[in-house]
Amino acid sequence: MAGQPGVLPSEVEILRLIEEVKTERPLGTNTDRTVQVAEAINVLFFVVDDLGWGDVGYHGSKISTPTIDNIVAGGIELNRVYTFPVCELTRAGLLTGRSPLTIGVKNEHFYGTTGGLPLDENLISQDFKAANYSTFMLGKWHLGGSVDTEFLPQHRGFDHFYGLVGGAIDSDSHKVPNPKGNKATDWQRNGVQVDETGHATDLIAQEAVTLIESLKRDEPFFMYVAFNAVHTPLRAPSDLVEKYQFFENPDRQIYAAMVEQVDRAMGTILDTLKEQSLHENTLVVFLSDNGGNEDNGGALNNPLRGGKAEVFEGGIRTTGALYWPNTIDPGMKSDQFLSVMDLYSTVLSATGITPIGLNPLDGIDYWNELTHSTTTPPSNLVIGFGRSFAVFDQQWKLIWNRKSNQEFLFDIIKDPNETQNLADRYPTIVNELKTLVPSMGR
Repeated sequence: MAGQPGVLPSEVEILRLIEEVKTERPLGTNTDRTVQVAEAINVLFFVVDDLGWGDVGYHGSKISTPTIDNIVAGGIELNRVYTFPVCELTRAGLLTGRSPLTIGVKNEHFYGTTGGLPLDENLISQDFKAANYSTFMLGKWHLGGSVDTEFLPQHRGFDHFYGLVGGAIDSDSHKVPNPKGNKATDWQRNGVQVDETGHATDLIAQEAVTLIESLKRDEPFFMYVAFNAVHTPLRAPSDLVEKYQFFENPDRQIYAAMVEQVDRAMGTILDTLKEQSLHENTLVVFLSDNGGNEDNGGALNNPLRGGKAEVFEGGIRTTGALYWPNTIDPGMKSDQFLSVMDLYSTVLSATGITPIGLNPLDGIDYWNELTHSTTTPPSNLVIGFGRSFAVFDQQWKLIWNRKSNQEFLFDIIKDPNETQNLADRYPTIVNELKTLVPSMGR
């Protein structure tokens, strides 16, 4: 499981590269930094790839996740946060606040493919950059740019990008999985391929630490850390794999080690925030991009039904939390139905930043509901992938495959594990909810 030969750049070299990028960038709409910085709130997004609902300590897992558990215990547990069932759609919704179903994102921008997230879409990074934040993207992008470079993060509002452009890499070699051979390296820093030794999870954490330590005092930042773990191919340090030998499934042993490794990486980054006296002024958002891959990824979504690539709860209801010391009360738990698009509006509301994009947002600002322990029922929320869609409205959840016309209707409040299909009992409700799918709206 060793990485490819390479020379890891020194911290001085990384800092030099960072400073070159930052000095070349244009200022945002407000150039009076002394006024804005005094009230600026840092934002740190942690996105884990394919983390199973049942694979965190606070859900009773035997996998060690103390950092995630502390984030949840110290802030708001998002018990009903919904993503899309595959990687690219969730990332598009998170960064734009708009439904990927309406903007044409179909999970097709892998390494070596053309195009990307439409260039007329405004990203949250651009909102923060316009507010004179330093903006950093580390890890998995998966929104295009390996061929058409205008789609890369550094052209979409991020000052600095380090990681992979496509949908998956071998975490040790940093190469794109390809059963036919000719495996390309997908690992770069600001458009330049880098050949480095080390597991991707650890390298991402190291880059985040260096960036945080490079910040000038009172320099606000937005950092999006999107780990490629725990996505396949499964790769983890041998000592951690040995720790989980009590699992019978070899894939699950490696997967569990990857989960713990990601948890440690998040802990390292949060420790750096504390060392730099930034943790009390930083809003931390944690979630998985979709449900765990139970087929060949070693994950478990129990007791939720289904998994990655499905619109059953196990594929789209994910682990999540908001953490902000001395601002969010610890130990809160919200049952607010919250989509990944809503996180865009909610985070901007929390920081007092106004979106600069002209496109109408699909996400709703739930900051008040989350921080005051109130809830509103879901309304016309449509989540889908391929021909399968989930429609939430009040207590109902419809699952409809438009190709096979297979239908499921659940009272998702009373039956969160989707055990009783009520479609035959309530055909009128089924038909009403199906009419919402073509509009893909909110």
